[in-house]
Amino acid sequence: MHRCFQLPGGEIVERICFHLDRQGDLTALARASKVFSSHALRVIWESVSLVNLLRCLPSDAYSTEMGHGIWIMVLGGVGSLELLGTLQDGDFDRIRLYAPYIQHLFCDMKIPFTEADRDGVYFLDHFLTPQITSIRIPAYRGHGGATTFMLLVKLPICCPQLQDLTCVTRYPSSDAAATSVVSSCVARLNSLRTLNMDLLDQAALAHLSRLSSLQHLRLKAFPSDFPAAEDGAYFQFLQTLHFHSDIHSVSQFLERGRRIPLVEFKCESSTSAMADEVDRLFSAVSGAISHPTLEQFSLDNGYISDELTDLIRSSSIRSLFCFVNLTFLSILSTTGIDWDDATVTDMARSWPRIKSLELLAFRGTAAPRATLRSLEAFAQYCPDLTALGIAFDAISVPTLSASNFSLPALTWLDVEASPVSEPHAVAMFLEAILPRLETLQTLVDGAGSEETLQLEYDEVWKEVDAIRKGS
Repeated sequence: MHRCFQLPGGEIVERICFHLDRQGDLTALARASKVFSSHALRVIWESVSLVNLLRCLPSDAYSTEMGHGIWIMVLGGVGSLELLGTLQDGDFDRIRLYAPYIQHLFCDMKIPFTEADRDGVYFLDHFLTPQITSIRIPAYRGHGGATTFMLLVKLPICCPQLQDLTCVTRYPSSDAAATSVVSSCVARLNSLRTLNMDLLDQAALAHLSRLSSLQHLRLKAFPSDFPAAEDGAYFQFLQTLHFHSDIHSVSQFLERGRRIPLVEFKCESSTSAMADEVDRLFSAVSGAISHPTLEQFSLDNGYISDELTDLIRSSSIRSLFCFVNLTFLSILSTTGIDWDDATVTDMARSWPRIKSLELLAFRGTAAPRATLRSLEAFAQYCPDLTALGIAFDAISVPTLSASNFSLPALTWLDVEASPVSEPHAVAMFLEAILPRLETLQTLVDGAGSEETLQLEYDEVWKEVDAIRKGS
């Protein structure tokens, strides 16, 4: 007997519904067959926006044209919706019919209510159900923000099994009222798996640090005096951690942790940090994150500013050599990293599984000490490397080693503003080390810089690329 006939009837129906691409087909199936109805409705309404739910109201209850309705909702990309009168309980019959199927809700509202009609949020109770596991709330300042806060107050009660919550408030971290409302909501959610929040207070962070369900966390603002847990529990189940904050605060946050099993760490600095601050961050990262688990590391310290930062020290980079299973690393700084061939060789030896390595400078002003010889280290120790961004001194072209190391996996190379003077010799060296290189780009290609020296080197590198491709 074919295995498809051995499946339970309900599972067969469910798989058929799952593989229907067009919602129109699912709707027709739900209307035509009682057997398929509940399964088709589950697929249709599993992930839904607030727009679609509100359109389940009676047609005479709202208008898409502005007039003199009770309140106006602005919907992202599809115009506005205006209620024409006070909603009655019976108006929500269709919403109540579909609400039990909803698991993922996108509250796509910009200015949901005018200040005079804030009591209208009673209707939220009709679609906030215990089955919902994911909610995304793009909040805004003003009345829309106030309404969002009212929605957040209801979440712990109406959606106790909520696993994924995104709420980008766009309120400054100094707004104590906003922080209090958002944090109070988070502190009462006990099943969170993914949280994307800008504002959290000490109590909410303490709650999150002990949640065994929490795997993914994105933060922008948090208290600097957040204490470490007395029992040592500090995000012991977290897998991904993203920050958009100043490096000083991120370092403070990490210095309270030990052996956090992160797979991915990302920090977008809101200011250009100096070398001492970066050194402290990397030290905190190596002390807080489990060395075998981390696979992806990203630091964007290339904040656009008129102030130049000093070079990131090679000793700081060495703090990251303990993460032996890295497959992706990206460090974007203002003026680059101060290292030599020995440091690059040790780096390549430390990260044998690396696939993408970008060590780029926003301005590209530092004279690199590493040379073309460093490419041989990647060829020797990093067989899976496919993309590399690094500056090196290509004025002097070394003789190829007798070992004939090559890196056929690498297809993309960004040399930034690397100085170069002998295009033919450099092209032959690259051809030997990187036989399958497809893309060779410079700082001009990647960042649109127009510095005279960079433009000069850019032309030489274009000649290198032409010679290499013609050889």
